[in-house]
Order: sequence, then structure tokens, then C-alpha cells
Amino acid sequence: MEVVFLKDVSGVGRKGETKQVSDGYARNFLINNGLAIMANSQAKSQLAAQAQAKATRQSFQESMAQSAVDSLSAATVDLSAKANPKGHLFAAITVEMIAHAVKEQLNVVVAVAHLHVVQPIKEVGNHKVLYKPLAGLEAELNVHIISGE
Repeated sequence: MEVVFLKDVSGVGRKGETKQVSDGYARNFLINNGLAIMANSQAKSQLAAQAQAKATRQSFQESMAQSAVDSLSAATVDLSAKANPKGHLFAAITVEMIAHAVKEQLNVVVAVAHLHVVQPIKEVGNHKVLYKPLAGLEAELNVHIISGE
């Protein structure tokens, strides 16, 4: 019997795959447990529509990520924080603070998980922060910390 997998089944098939399995295994295990459905024309067309929607969604995310990388490449964000006379900050600058400053100053929304601080920012001055939204896409953002507040 030909089935379309709804979930990954270890050693048998992955979600979205269409595969030939024995009739008893399909009826008694895969279909009963909601792991697969019989592969008829409706199921196959639904699977193709889902694959198309996933490809469209992925393409949109890639274009948005590329747009953000283009906007952030060599951009500078200014932050002010309390510091002692020697320039050491009382509290480190977090990626959440940087993401908020990027949104406010550059009108670009970035996910905190995509910002990577090479070294903790604990001093006044210029620092580099990497923005990696997807594999292969990367931008280097300049963060300028000034003593203030």
C-alpha cells in the first residue's frame, strides 16, 4: 500500500514522503497512530500544495534576511550606558539592548538570536556585532557605546 507520511517514522519514512509499505503495517500501525494516510490523488495534491507553500515561505524569509543584511552592513548604532571615569560600564550591553537600538535607529527588526557578540561589551567605545539570520548570510554591525544616562 502506498502511504504519505504525516510525521517522521524512524527507519521507515520522513514527513511528506510517499512510500510503499505492507498493507498490514499501513492499516494497523501507521494510519491508526496518525503517522500516515493512504496516498490517493487528494493526499498527493495536498502534499504538493504544502511543499509549494513551504518553498514560498522560505523564499520570503530569505529575501527579508537579505534585505536586513544589506541594511545592517557597515551600519552604526549608538548606545549610551553608565560608566566609571575609566570607561568601564557598570553593566554589560546585552543583545536585547542592541536589537532594540537597531529597531529604533535603523528601522530594521532583528531577532535577538541572530545577533552574536564576539566578546561581552563592557567598555565605552566601538564594538563589532555579527548578524547571522541564515546560513551563508552575515553582516557586521558597528555598535558605538558612549558614557551617559
